[in-house]
Amino acid sequence: MTKAEIVSFVSNNLKKVDKTNKYHARVIESAITLAFNQGYSDIFDKDPRLLDNYTKTYGGGGTPIAITADANTSIYTSTLPEQYVPFRDKNSGVRSVATVAQSAFKLYPMAKREFEIFPNTLSGELNANDPRGYYTVRSNTLEYFGVASVAAAGVRMDIVIPFDKYASTDVVLIPFGKDMQLITAVIEVLRSMPAVDLKDNNADTQ
Repeated sequence: MTKAEIVSFVSNNLKKVDKTNKYHARVIESAITLAFNQGYSDIFDKDPRLLDNYTKTYGGGGTPIAITADANTSIYTSTLPEQYVPFRDKNSGVRSVATVAQSAFKLYPMAKREFEIFPNTLSGELNANDPRGYYTVRSNTLEYFGVASVAAAGVRMDIVIPFDKYASTDVVLIPFGKDMQLITAVIEVLRSMPAVDLKDNNADTQ
């Protein structure tokens, strides 16, 4: 289903429990986003590799994501094309980073602490002859080590993004494909949110 179809699906089912139609469309979308995040977390706990089924690819289609060297630190960086859903591993929500064209050069994630000390290790010193590069995920950037040979070509990324960051026409897979479980999760989220006050009772009185 597209994002718009999922929002419509949830809204139509909410009418069965919310006959006053008191929840604004933006509130419903936020609730769906929270429900999706919980679904992604459950998938991660079961098998992190399954998250590959729920990523959106950026940098393909002839428009790679640029890698640039910071003028002050000389660290190679990319600006992330979209917000990601965080997870408890080195990849976080950026599940894969690769050269635009398939090649022998591979990129591997590192924890932030590993990334800071890696240049001072023997592996870091030998990296110039190694067809591998490394990256660490920051809040809105990636930082790289050992990518000078491929930086000019850029990269592509597979990212788990929040539901509310999809375009209305994007196809979005429901975690585990459990449509009714999504409805139940959204209702539970909405129950904890105050309804939008649609009553115009704040007018000044004379």
